[in-house]
Amino acid sequence: MVRQLLTYTLIVSLLLQLFSREVIVMSFQLNRDYIAKTLCENRSRPALRCNGKCYLAKRLKARQAHEDQETTERVQNLPVIALFCTDLFSFAFANPVGDATSCLPVSYCQQWSYAAPLHGIFQPPRIR
Repeated sequence: MVRQLLTYTLIVSLLLQLFSREVIVMSFQLNRDYIAKTLCENRSRPALRCNGKCYLAKRLKARQAHEDQETTERVQNLPVIALFCTDLFSFAFANPVGDATSCLPVSYCQQWSYAAPLHGIFQPPRIR
């Protein structure tokens, strides 16, 4: 029972964080009359027909600034992982003993040649 309660609590908190802007807009829609009468900056000027949209814009902008700040902090606090190490690619050749050209006889001429038969491998069936 406790495990299920903890699971549901974590799922709800993750979904609220994921859909935070939608939750702000939904709460604005549900409390629109209260926001327009008490929290709106333009409530003294009804000709603007703001109806609390200034409050909604301010809350959305604050939420976006908070998300940007969290993202910046996360990026700055990431550990630096070395993916490239230059010491792996530094090596020295061993000094050869004696003359390297006399140790291995190399022949560059081709002693054997192979010529594939032109007509012997595949012949398509003849049409009569």
